[in-house]
Amino acid sequence: ISRYSPRSRTKRLPVEKIAQSSANQRAGRAGRVREGICVRLYEAEDFAARPAFATPEIQRANLAEVILRMRAFRLGDMERFPFLQAPQPAAVRAGYLLLHELGALDDTHELTPEGRRLADLPLDPSIGKMLLQAVAEDCLAEMTVLAAGLTIPDPRERPEEKREEANAAHKAFAAPESDVLTLLRIWQAVPDAKRGSKNELRRFCRKHFLSFVRMQEWRDLWQQLAAMKLEGKPAPQAASRSLDDRIHRCVVAAHLGQVARREERNVYKAVGNREVMIFPGSVLHERRAKFDRKGEEKTKQPPWIVAGEIVQTSQLFARTVARIEPEWAAELGAHLCEHRHSEPHWSAKAGRVLVTRRTLLQGLELTRDKIDFGKIDAVAAVQLFVRGALLDAETAISKPFVARNLALKDKVETAMMRVRAARGFLAEEALFDFYVERLAGVSSVHDLNALLREKGETFLVAREEDLAGGGDWREHFEQFPDQVSIGTTVLPVAYAFRPGEDDDGWTVRIPVAAAEHLTSGRLMWMVPGMREELCRTLLRALPRAMRRQLMPIDPKAVELSRGFDPAGGDFLPALAAEVKRRYGVAASASDWPADALPRHLTPRMEVADEKGAVLLVSRDLAEVRKLGKKTETRSEAWDQAVKRWERYAVRGWSFGDLPDAVEIEQRAGVSVHGWLGLAVRDGEVDVRLFRRAMDADAGSLQAVRLLAEAALAKDIAWLKKELRQIGTSAVKKPQAAGSFADAFSNLKSATVSAPQASESDQACEHVLAHLLRLEPLRPLTEARFQEMCGTARQKMPAVVHRTGELLRQIRAAAAEIRNSGLGYPGMEADLTRLLPPDLLLQTPHARLHHVLRYLKAVRIRADRARNAPAKDTEKAARIAEFDDWENEVSEANREAFRWMLEEFRVSVFAQELGTAEPVSVKRLEALLG
Repeated sequence: ISRYSPRSRTKRLPVEKIAQSSANQRAGRAGRVREGICVRLYEAEDFAARPAFATPEIQRANLAEVILRMRAFRLGDMERFPFLQAPQPAAVRAGYLLLHELGALDDTHELTPEGRRLADLPLDPSIGKMLLQAVAEDCLAEMTVLAAGLTIPDPRERPEEKREEANAAHKAFAAPESDVLTLLRIWQAVPDAKRGSKNELRRFCRKHFLSFVRMQEWRDLWQQLAAMKLEGKPAPQAASRSLDDRIHRCVVAAHLGQVARREERNVYKAVGNREVMIFPGSVLHERRAKFDRKGEEKTKQPPWIVAGEIVQTSQLFARTVARIEPEWAAELGAHLCEHRHSEPHWSAKAGRVLVTRRTLLQGLELTRDKIDFGKIDAVAAVQLFVRGALLDAETAISKPFVARNLALKDKVETAMMRVRAARGFLAEEALFDFYVERLAGVSSVHDLNALLREKGETFLVAREEDLAGGGDWREHFEQFPDQVSIGTTVLPVAYAFRPGEDDDGWTVRIPVAAAEHLTSGRLMWMVPGMREELCRTLLRALPRAMRRQLMPIDPKAVELSRGFDPAGGDFLPALAAEVKRRYGVAASASDWPADALPRHLTPRMEVADEKGAVLLVSRDLAEVRKLGKKTETRSEAWDQAVKRWERYAVRGWSFGDLPDAVEIEQRAGVSVHGWLGLAVRDGEVDVRLFRRAMDADAGSLQAVRLLAEAALAKDIAWLKKELRQIGTSAVKKPQAAGSFADAFSNLKSATVSAPQASESDQACEHVLAHLLRLEPLRPLTEARFQEMCGTARQKMPAVVHRTGELLRQIRAAAAEIRNSGLGYPGMEADLTRLLPPDLLLQTPHARLHHVLRYLKAVRIRADRARNAPAKDTEKAARIAEFDDWENEVSEANREAFRWMLEEFRVSVFAQELGTAEPVSVKRLEALLG
């Protein structure tokens, strides 16, 4: 038996947002209620299972308001207050957490100024926080309505028998991306509370499937909230925001713990690593997934939301949600946010050392931005500034003292590398210490310029003794000659002290004509400065029994380095014989393990042809000798291998899998191998056995293409027909907007002369060249070939579409440049180079989208040339060094050099666009060879 008086509802402002069960109880009061006694009937089992008394309200409700009042009235800690029915500790902790979230309590549970303002309001703290924020956002009138609306249960009704009609009626109020604004639209559509009657409201609710009782309660609460007077002035920034954004910021301020980031359709990750679902009744709920032509998901759900409430039923549901910006949560919840810093780096574009700052709200990353690292760690920032802005030649700033110090460092390092001195690495570290000592607190170009104005540049110019670390680093150069003689041949030698790198140690450049006559004795003993370390390492690599007889090893290594000469024979047998002759230790070449010598003590050989092009780089003498054989004699074993492996005029991939290489025979203890590949002869494909791997690969590319074209004959016929129809339609009638032919013809009109091949032929060749190639070429197996054909068949329509899209964008970019009225000397030549008549034939598909970036670089250069023509001329001089590259670069490097040069132009004239690969003058010169 319970007593209920409807008049008692007006004695207390019921705007505190408590448990969902309480909201459901209020929703159940839709019928007519009168004063008196209510008798509730239960089934026997249900009645027996119920507790004798109802759970006290203090143990059911949100305790944030109770804690706030006790703090305001100085009633002590809630945990020690003598309640008749003490609340659960978990509920108390939840109350404290909410007040901390709202900024009402500090870390010591003391009231903050914001907490005192909330305590003065006879409201639930969350509702009060929204209204206080509404004052700052200058949207108090709207938030008063929404605060009352968010307090009551959802007024929308969906009777099962009229669900479709109800959804249609509610859809008229729906606001895209916001349930909060949907509530506001409902309120704005309701008849005016002052002029309209209850009957009018009842008719409106019936028509639009709204609960009359809840709408009436909403009005009552709004009137009570509107009667309060909240003081304060709007923030200056409020006027720059839209009303919708101001409203949503108010909701965020009161619900920081209910901010969430989208993970997948209808699923969001909330703070505290909670996964929540968008409530099905929300305007943001998506019933089914949608995808575009590329298979990517299409969605209207915002990446970030805030929920008015998160309810646990079958799972966690986010209700009354709205789109927000994560920066709002970072700003309004600054007292809760944690900042983590990572990836500090020197940014040449920003001219300072930056660090990535991640702002997290209870583990949920809100924002990620770049800030000045000097404000986080001044010492580490100086070190990174020195490394990136002063020591790295590719990213160093343009200052006279920087260039001078780098040149000095290279000079000292080069000298030390020749003698393989460990101090070679210390030259850079010495220069680093030199800078750090003088640049305390300097981590940006701005800071450096201020320091230079104060002290001048001379105090940052290093001397040789600053970098050499003492001692005469020029001594013993005769031990490491620039060139050595083998017979009548003079071979250049280069040195590098880069442990772990491919070129560590010494590198000798060998003409292919001399490669066959090399011996390991001549090769290993050619650098006098390496002989002592070579002997010492080999003596220590002998078996223990032999090594004991040679102790101490160091003096013996010195003796061998001065008195031993392997002459023109094999090195290890000659060394073993010398050890036996000098010290009586019966050693043999087989006593040394294969890995006895470290990489830097094994000579690195570059074999070059008559034109200087490098044919082979190896530390394996047998491999070099094999390449050095100028004429190859046929043998019976080779003829037998040809009969076994070669096939002619094959039809399709009917020859199974081809191994990369097969052993033919042994000559003088050296294995002779043949390399299997494909070759094209009179339009037909043969399986051939080659003597060199590069020859086997050279013909295989074209042969694989022919076999694939035969396998995909129907698909290629469709492709040609489709492209031919596009070209024909372009002549017969106006083209549809966005057609492939439209893009191609417009691009053609922007070039100097018409292409020799037809439009459709160019497009067809471009598409097939992209799709019909094995990457990597090896291994040549039937499974890989069939997989390539299947992939080509599947991707062909998409590649055609993507090519057309890129051509349209390229055409638009070129037209924009020409119509801009801007220019610089050579701009037309740049456009002609980037947009040749046969663009699709000259540009691989993987490079086509980069052309857009190159055109953007042209536009940026034109803009800057107008304002600073002298600076543009200075930059152009850096490019002019490579004007004659086509006559200097080898055929093997031609394609790589062409695109690297385009990337270098971007790095010079439009660095902010970034490059697709690391570029520098040194890298370009390396390709020139």
